[in-house]
Amino acid sequence: DSSGLPDGVFVAQVIIARDGNTGEPGFTDQTLTVQLTVGTMGDCFPLPCDEVLVNLPYVLTFAQNEGGILDSGGLGTGFTTIDSPDKSDGYRPELLVVNPFDAVLELTTTRGLHHRDANSQDNTLGVGIDVSNRTATVKTTLLEPNAGTGRFEQAGLWFGVDNDNFVKFVVASTRSGSILQGVIEVGGVPVNTTNDLPIDFTGTDVELELLIDPVTLMVTGFATVGTQARREIFRFSAPAAFFSLDPSVINPQIGVSSFVGVFGSHRFGPSPVVYRFSGFAVE
Repeated sequence: DSSGLPDGVFVAQVIIARDGNTGEPGFTDQTLTVQLTVGTMGDCFPLPCDEVLVNLPYVLTFAQNEGGILDSGGLGTGFTTIDSPDKSDGYRPELLVVNPFDAVLELTTTRGLHHRDANSQDNTLGVGIDVSNRTATVKTTLLEPNAGTGRFEQAGLWFGVDNDNFVKFVVASTRSGSILQGVIEVGGVPVNTTNDLPIDFTGTDVELELLIDPVTLMVTGFATVGTQARREIFRFSAPAAFFSLDPSVINPQIGVSSFVGVFGSHRFGPSPVVYRFSGFAVE
């Protein structure tokens, strides 16, 4: 019975357990994640359009229920939108865990990735931001990112309009080792890529930072690896739509075409990877 519930998506876990006296012998208890959508979401999912745009500064610590999009246990991640892919489910709450004890968001990957026409990335979490008349700095920290198997496992920040128009800044596992990588894709085509030299991230946290400037139409990526000095990794020129300066691509139900957030993928890797994000801030 959904009466009395506000519009939104609700997630719960259902446990199917064997009765100790009469249950079927050999049956194994099962836990299922179910979700219920209440109300009209407009063109937005999994939250109503009027909840997508956030006020700046916007800071998530993951040390509490942050509201917004729910994780596998019904805790809010603080994110308000998912960059909906063309070729996958997009929202996989069972792969998201807000861990308030460690103050982290744990994201378990799928193979999906936004790359050219693949557009199958799951849990591309984000928030809508208005950067049409102000600069913004976006930060998150990956705690001891998984080294992967050299098959393009990756996680980090993204900023842009949709699954064909975005900048991503990731820690990626390649055949040459783990690297910091920046990519900008426009119209479904990667137009610029920067690969930093291979780095051993074992036991090391990595802070990723994007500087978004609507005056110069530039997106700059900085990284701080462990105790090393902060370094500029890339500087990309981006279309006006990335900064909500092209009215033709703005969803009037949201008011902006600029979105930013976190994601992860194990791409061609043999198995899912868990990435741990410590904090997320747009200031």
